Amino acid sequence: MSAKMLLSNSMGANASFNITGSAAVKMIGTKDQPIILEGITPTKGTWKGVMLNSSSSENIWEYVTIRDAGSTVDGAIVMSSIVNQKPSISNCLITNNKGYGVYCNSSSTLFTKILKQHHI
Repeated sequence: MSAKMLLSNSMGANASFNITGSAAVKMIGTKDQPIILEGITPTKGTWKGVMLNSSSSENIWEYVTIRDAGSTVDGAIVMSSIVNQKPSISNCLITNNKGYGVYCNSSSTLFTKILKQHHI
């Protein structure tokens, strides 16, 4: 089963993907096979989105698509004001979301080559 199938089946109205404390998630897709986090329907705000509240520098996302998020939060990816939060998010597509693409409350974040569409 592909990553897309696993994730799209679980992202309903109250679903969110939470990364907290010192936890880390590495999502490494490719240009031809991106990792896709999406709602169960292709509608803005189908699911909450990704809550990134981790101090780990091991949060590395490459070629990840996040779409249909933002049901009850400020964006598809919401980052807290944790000091020294340094995720690496590169070559990612954030699209068809309600609210912001990325809502960041911290000045110590690192983004490279995010493909932007709509509210980012």
